[in-house]
Amino acid sequence: MKKIMVFCTLLICLLFLTSAWSQTKEAKDPDALNLQVKQLLEAGRFQEALPLAQHALQIAEKTHGTNHFATSTALNNLASAYRLLGNLDKALPHAQRALKVRESVLGPEHLHTALTLHNLSLIYVSMGSFDKALPLAQKALKIYEKSRTEAGPTYHILRNLAWIYQNLREYEKARDLYQMALFIAERAFGPHHLKTEAVKGDLLAVQLVLSMLDKKKSKNREIDDLVEIDKKIIQLYDAGRYQEALPLCHQSLQMKEKALGADHPLVAASLINAALIYKSMGYYSEAKVNYEKALQILKRSPEPEAHATAMAMDNMANLYQEIGNFDLALPLYRSALEYFESKLGPDHLDTATALNNLAQLYRAMGAPEKAIPLFRRALTITAKVRGPEDRSTRTICNNLGFLYLTRKEYVKAESLFKKGKSKTGLVEIRLATQRPAEALTLLQGLTPSWKDTLIYQAEYHTQLGLALSGLGRQGEATEALLQAVVVIETLRQRIKAGERGGFFQAAGARGHLRAYRGLVATLAALYQKGATIPKALQPYGPDAPAAGFYFAEATKGRVLLEEMAAAARRHGLGEIPPELAKKEQDLVDRLGALEANWEKHHTQGEKVLADYRKQREELQQQLDEVVAELRQKYPRYAALKYPRPLKPPELPMKANEVLLEYALGEKSCYLFRVEPGGRTQVYAIPLGQEELGKLVNEFIAPLQSQHTCQDFSPAQGRKLYELLLAPALKDLSPEKRLIIVPDGILGLLPFEALVVQAGKDAADTRFVGDERLITYSQSAAILALNRLLAASQAKKPLFALGNPIYSDQDPRYLAHKAGKPAPVLSAQAAPQAAFRALATRREWGKTSGDDKEGKELSYLPLPATETEVLAIAKLFGVKPEPPDILLNQAANETRLRQAPLPKYRYLHFATHGDLPGKVQGINEPFILLGQVENQDQDNGFLTLSKVLGLKLDADLVVLSACLTGRGKVMEGEGVAHMARAFQQAGARSVVVSLWEVADAPAVEYMVAFYTHLKAGKPRSEALRLARQQLKSKYPNPYYWAPFILHGEG
Repeated sequence: MKKIMVFCTLLICLLFLTSAWSQTKEAKDPDALNLQVKQLLEAGRFQEALPLAQHALQIAEKTHGTNHFATSTALNNLASAYRLLGNLDKALPHAQRALKVRESVLGPEHLHTALTLHNLSLIYVSMGSFDKALPLAQKALKIYEKSRTEAGPTYHILRNLAWIYQNLREYEKARDLYQMALFIAERAFGPHHLKTEAVKGDLLAVQLVLSMLDKKKSKNREIDDLVEIDKKIIQLYDAGRYQEALPLCHQSLQMKEKALGADHPLVAASLINAALIYKSMGYYSEAKVNYEKALQILKRSPEPEAHATAMAMDNMANLYQEIGNFDLALPLYRSALEYFESKLGPDHLDTATALNNLAQLYRAMGAPEKAIPLFRRALTITAKVRGPEDRSTRTICNNLGFLYLTRKEYVKAESLFKKGKSKTGLVEIRLATQRPAEALTLLQGLTPSWKDTLIYQAEYHTQLGLALSGLGRQGEATEALLQAVVVIETLRQRIKAGERGGFFQAAGARGHLRAYRGLVATLAALYQKGATIPKALQPYGPDAPAAGFYFAEATKGRVLLEEMAAAARRHGLGEIPPELAKKEQDLVDRLGALEANWEKHHTQGEKVLADYRKQREELQQQLDEVVAELRQKYPRYAALKYPRPLKPPELPMKANEVLLEYALGEKSCYLFRVEPGGRTQVYAIPLGQEELGKLVNEFIAPLQSQHTCQDFSPAQGRKLYELLLAPALKDLSPEKRLIIVPDGILGLLPFEALVVQAGKDAADTRFVGDERLITYSQSAAILALNRLLAASQAKKPLFALGNPIYSDQDPRYLAHKAGKPAPVLSAQAAPQAAFRALATRREWGKTSGDDKEGKELSYLPLPATETEVLAIAKLFGVKPEPPDILLNQAANETRLRQAPLPKYRYLHFATHGDLPGKVQGINEPFILLGQVENQDQDNGFLTLSKVLGLKLDADLVVLSACLTGRGKVMEGEGVAHMARAFQQAGARSVVVSLWEVADAPAVEYMVAFYTHLKAGKPRSEALRLARQQLKSKYPNPYYWAPFILHGEG
């Protein structure tokens, strides 16, 4: 639920009070101090004014006592300083006290008492408490009207009182007061004074609202025209006729800027309306720019338009949600809801809108337990205020219906869809309950027109494709699903690069990813039938497996691919022949010019838009042909400039390699096997992603801890092997190296630990890792890009960090501070040297300092990692000293940042790592660095986002830390873990751990790995040899299977 905004506001002029009795300039005279405070406040130097105002009050109380006029003036000024700095809780008691003193000293009808009433009223206005502000402003005006003096204060009090009436929606009273203020301003200040112009704008704004509400017809033709335009915009928006609404929105914006100035809140309203229309049309970047401009205007107002700001935040959160940026959407939704509940009440329609929108986000985030009560509250409010048949009530019914649909509570969902009159929802019910023929019948009346949003078009074609597939009409289904995918790719391209990470998990009832997964499944079904693919699919591959692989690739690591290519482009693209470069640039320029004028083509009717789309399609096809030539002849240039999913023949695979790529689906999952040259096969895995996810979690659960690893089940490992690998490996010799591209939860699975032949225990079991060399990649396109990038130019062999100090009570740190040698840390001393933190969940540890029973999260020192780092440094002949080797107190974030990281070929981190959201305040995967002697903003948490900010040129990064290979599974992007972050920062390959690592075996593992690496073994082979060496000593996969290699082996 979004709102086109119609509101008005004004800029409140401020009164700063000082004593009229002020004569002396001495610093100890409170009147002189009050005068200085007044001057600073009028100059906008609020922070400088505050300590002076505090001092003035102290002097006044000391000189005159607490019940004196000079004291009341100091109180007034201090209250104004606090208010202007936004500290309303401190402003209010000072203003209340000032009023009490003035009434006592001067009487309740004195002009200075009126000014204090006005200032107290302004504080309540800032707090949004207009009901409390109103009687104070009324009383202040009454006093000044009696005196018939001092036009300036009367003008300010009139404007403030008018503003209060505006917020109480009593527009006629506000208009009358603005007219009085304008009369005073023209005579007191002149017709062209800034104060006169300001109140003219206020009057115009309230007249505009009155006209729009049909409460008062304006005599101003310009206002009438503007009213009609804005009414038309609302009508067109509500009817979904965005192409017609957009030019009118621009016209309204221009008229308001001319009449009111570029910084007027009514201008902000038009910007927000334009943003809503842009978003509905799928132009996300344009929408974001307009929202940002609007919020800047609203925040620049001396008295911010709180209601409008809350609505703007709610709408901007909706934009963030639609592009999948849930982390930015959530606080905006919460802030908007908090405002509406506190200022408008729990039963207001705006509160219902905010409740619905926040619930929608929780639904998208997979938190139905949070969403359902919010939906129910919103539904109760709208049904009571607007009735059960109102569109807003029906919208919330449908939203709640989609939530129950995802929970497979189909009876509840269908009932809500019927109440909400949602045919789209009823189609989903038919698809979910295996009734494709009924779904197809319903869809016949829902065909989108050229005016419909791209989101709706994608949703319709997805539903159509799934219904056709359910009826066995796979050829038609692939064409419909392809239409959906093309639309979704268009939407994705309209999001600014760097903001696309959550795109596939966002939008629509069931998310964008469903179209791709449906297309993969339908192509696999065509392959099983032995049917050829439709002509429309042939540009993506010569047969069904190849085309299916392309669309499986299209939902993996896209952002990582784009970011890696962008980073590499900074070092140059390389040369291509001038005639080819000219041809390419000409097409790029023509496409750019066409797209720059998209708005013109979208707003001139169906034929103009159809011609535009046809012209764009032809140009894009010509550019695609040029890119295909570049990809064949100049692959590095093409990969860096046009990062996109690859077709199997485009993969630069070596003769002894086979790539295995997984694609999860709702009902079945799929495995693609790609061999050098592009030969592709697809295998159906007869489980949906939910069932497969349960099996994976059951298998890896015992491996998460040394205390549970004895529960490892070879039988479960064998079952997963049969499902995930056996079909593709049955005719593949053991010499073939496997490159695995996982999907979703499979990114958390060590395939080396799957079981080829189960024995009575781990020692008697043959594992995949015993027979196969395996590396991992986020996508095949990322693998290809890595192989095209220049080799590392780093000259230094090794940077290593280990055994950080986590507490200033660590005996090592105490000895360091005392100038003594570091002691060997005993087991008894280790707990006091641990890093302690509050957890986010009770089962992990204490969540509050008041918890008397639980224990805090504790990260103990890791003395074994110092042995590990020293052994590795010795192998490479590196002296164990900064900046190359950081140990003990040097192993902190500040020293890490000071190290010349781009100059190292290998980077090694031996410390704790953990998952996002475990430690309070840390919402990303992190590596725990030293907690002592950090400087500036460094806090000792090397988070995923901090890693993304590093600039590396490393062949290899090794994260010998717990859980560095785990993270948030992002739909369509893979697992957001440290390997991904370090690759994006410039590492060719990264070794990470998938579970908590045992200290002594980890040291052995790493020393063995680097020994083989130093001996010249390839990275993957060195890791395999180290694994085998450790497995002979520790047969349980808990010890030897946690480390996997992402990237080039």
